[in-house]
Amino acid sequence: MSQKTPYLSQGLRVLILILNILTAYAIYAAATGHYIISSGGETLWLVAAIAMWLVSLISAPWFSPPKDTLISSITVLAAVLTLDTATAISFVELVNILQLVSTIFSIVLIVSSIAAIIASANDSDVSKFRSIQFFNEKFGQERFIFSLPVFLSILGFYPAGSATQALLWLAWFILVVLNPVEIIVSFGYRLYLQRSHSNLNQSIVGTITRVDHPNIVRAIVPDPATWRGHNIFIASLPGDRLSYCLPLYTQIRDDEVIGTGICYGQITNADFHAEPGKIYQSNDHSESTQKIIETMSGYGSNAVLVGFVVEGSSIGEIRFEVTSDQSISKGFILFCKIGASRVFYQVLDAQTSEESFQQNPRGTHIVNAVQIGTFDPDKGFQKFQWLPSMNQPVFKVEGSYTEEKPESDGKFSIGTVPTTDIPLEANIDDLIDYHSAILGTTGTGKTEFAFEVIEKAVASGAKVFCVDLTGEYLARLAKLKPLEIGLGDNEVAELEEAIFAAETGDYGGGREKKVLNEFVTKIKDSVHLTITSFLEDERQSVGVLALTEISNTKATLRLTELYLSSIMEWARKNRKARRILLVLEEAHTIIPETAGAGFDHTTQWVVSRIGQIALQGRKYGVGLLLVSQRTALVSKTVLSQCNTYFVHSLVDQTSLTYLSNVLGSEHVKSIPNLAFLEFIASGKGIKSERPIIIKRSFDGAKYQASLELDVSSNS
Repeated sequence: MSQKTPYLSQGLRVLILILNILTAYAIYAAATGHYIISSGGETLWLVAAIAMWLVSLISAPWFSPPKDTLISSITVLAAVLTLDTATAISFVELVNILQLVSTIFSIVLIVSSIAAIIASANDSDVSKFRSIQFFNEKFGQERFIFSLPVFLSILGFYPAGSATQALLWLAWFILVVLNPVEIIVSFGYRLYLQRSHSNLNQSIVGTITRVDHPNIVRAIVPDPATWRGHNIFIASLPGDRLSYCLPLYTQIRDDEVIGTGICYGQITNADFHAEPGKIYQSNDHSESTQKIIETMSGYGSNAVLVGFVVEGSSIGEIRFEVTSDQSISKGFILFCKIGASRVFYQVLDAQTSEESFQQNPRGTHIVNAVQIGTFDPDKGFQKFQWLPSMNQPVFKVEGSYTEEKPESDGKFSIGTVPTTDIPLEANIDDLIDYHSAILGTTGTGKTEFAFEVIEKAVASGAKVFCVDLTGEYLARLAKLKPLEIGLGDNEVAELEEAIFAAETGDYGGGREKKVLNEFVTKIKDSVHLTITSFLEDERQSVGVLALTEISNTKATLRLTELYLSSIMEWARKNRKARRILLVLEEAHTIIPETAGAGFDHTTQWVVSRIGQIALQGRKYGVGLLLVSQRTALVSKTVLSQCNTYFVHSLVDQTSLTYLSNVLGSEHVKSIPNLAFLEFIASGKGIKSERPIIIKRSFDGAKYQASLELDVSSNS
């Protein structure tokens, strides 16, 4: 499309069309010696040239859509089919061959254009449409189509080897390939713009066609190369207002380039006499793009404009269109300035969309970002009770958001908001006094997080009792000098044998169950003494009930129930004498969902008893921390009592369905895509009133400690 001048207005294109027609007519008159346009073959090249310019300058100056290719092909087909080659005076046989080729080629283009029009209206045929459209764009250009009848006319109806024929070949090459008329008009237009506005020391760069309240302008931009992010413009808006304008992106509308920009501020300059509805190049060197963005955002030099709010936004979630040169990903933190407040949002999802100006739609990225609120260094993220206006700018920050401050009053950082250094703090007192859950598949970092919570609980003066089925706790918590709690090997073996006998005994195992109950009664006193000693010993802060050597699940449940019952008994007698945190690793094994699980009556009672302890514990100063990789199998009765959730990556639908009632559907969609050490934090124990995606930094020392534990256990 090098023959086209895409930066000129429709009026100037009409002028170019007229000048081209007059030039071609003068050449025709000089070549034929008469001024009347006949119906013979010698006139065909002139008619084809006029038709080509009509399409390329007026109808489809940017590209050849299928409908224009169809019209052009039908026009050429009609011209070559009705051409009487018997009147040709040169290269008659070649003219006949060329007529046949032109006919076949036109028919092929007609068929492909119709197919492209049909396919473009059918979403299921997108790939087919693309291949057909490629063929049309390759061979359906006006210069290519209309050159066929031109060649027929000049080749067959003018004397072979004559000066007239040579003149016509040269004229066609100059008018179509070199395009002198459009070049001259374009140059003159640019020169006119520069001279007509030299008294203002300003250049008009666009004409406003639409203003989207309150600050988005759409303008016809003659030269899209100037509409770049580093440039500053001045928009002359309705009401004699002058405002700075920052370019966002460009798109094509019919035969024009439309630039979209965002306006800010009001300029008061008595010497600037602006024409209403125009956009000027700013020569004010005291302003810069970054300075304007800094003022718009109210943040600082690190703020970056990334887009503007679009329809469909709400208080809890905004939708915004991304400017063409910005890169954003899941978890990104952005903000809008609403009044005097800076309200933060976190990206959870995005879609592609089309913004159409009658024709030639522009593909856009529409991003969904949920509100996490205003940020206060002491209170964390607080809900904001309103939403930004339509077309309001959206910003991100490159660099530091906050100043680092020491942890205090039981608060500790559990990670930072992705792509920022904004810390999210948790309150260890709330995690102990209220129930919490750390959920996620294997390898997401949940156990490492549990260790950190345990360390903070100990530092706050709490007693921590861990039920461990992984065999990691004693080694990984070694610096806290944990007390290993549990039965001796002989007692464990006797318990497993008694449970097995009760399950397989004759006549319902009555005698065997009696033996089991006698054994449990016998070890109760030992368990109670152990727990009392641990809870009252000021030197011991962490106790670990390691159950890795027990192969019988029912034995695991029964033994866990014994120890937790003893803790509750002590807590009732010594109501809130000290705070106790129960950590249940592999919680789906210790407090499983019994509904539909096929447990017998005794096992259901044990599980129910553990759940009752967990639920009643808070009244006596006993908190609960669940750690599980199989959320769907954890007792929902207990899980529903958790006030704080730390949700790592999960993929099973049962877990996601449950968590949608806890976190909301927007955040649940992000859970399967959470990366290693990423999680969603939500609830009373964190300093955010809304769920938020958090990223913990990789700790090489902890990773090495975990590797060493694996090596030692396998050696």
